[in-house]
Amino acid sequence: MQQLREDGSTVVLTTHYLEEAQQRADRIGLMRDGTLRQQGTVSELTRALPSSIRFSLPPDAATPPMHSAPVSGSAYVIETFDMQTDLKQLLDWADAHAVELRGLSAAPTRLDDVFRAVGSGSTS
Repeated sequence: MQQLREDGSTVVLTTHYLEEAQQRADRIGLMRDGTLRQQGTVSELTRALPSSIRFSLPPDAATPPMHSAPVSGSAYVIETFDMQTDLKQLLDWADAHAVELRGLSAAPTRLDDVFRAVGSGSTS
């Protein structure tokens, strides 16, 4: 299949494995209930949804700046279209206030996030 692509052929691949589609496809069409709901490059599809930064704070920590939303207890999530800037702002705040960001993770939007959003009607 890779050789056909390299030779300039168009290959239509149908798969339920989004990771495979993300690795092999130039363009992707997402179907739900037999209807094409979204199409584009991986970059086009994933930039329609925010990335997320997740962390927990110690009980005595100040409320973090920014548009962070408490998830449960001391756990927070920041949804962002500018992960690098927001992550730096959060880390600078934590450093300035000597706050440990427990379980810190920052993850870009993945294709399966887009697929789930298509199913719930959250993307255009």
